[in-house]
Amino acid sequence: MKRPQSRTPKGPARTAVDPADILERLARLRIQTWSYTFEPGVRHIGPMAQEFAEVFGLGGDARRIRLNDAIGIAFAAIRGLHAMLEENEARLTALRAELEALRGGVPRPGPGNMGGAGRRGGKKRAPGAPPT
Repeated sequence: MKRPQSRTPKGPARTAVDPADILERLARLRIQTWSYTFEPGVRHIGPMAQEFAEVFGLGGDARRIRLNDAIGIAFAAIRGLHAMLEENEARLTALRAELEALRGGVPRPGPGNMGGAGRRGGKKRAPGAPPT
């Protein structure tokens, strides 16, 4: 059985991308709904091809967005979002650890130990009783 030949570019045709940069550029694109003049009433959504070409410099012309370019941009942006999520999770974990260290064993506020007599150490008042 013959193995299919790869259509993957080789050598200098490959260039790594920065997912954070792609995400930043994607965030600047205007996403709109629109219709082709030859398809009245049929709505589409996405950026305009001219703006996509200006922002990313991809595809052969500025009249259409090629599917493989749109998918590649989406994948890169997802990776950028994933990296941001991991960074935020690490930051949140560090902040939680710092907060616990600052509390130094002081119980966390919660439903069982917030407000009322429990915080001041006094007896709980009966409903409607005047403060002492």
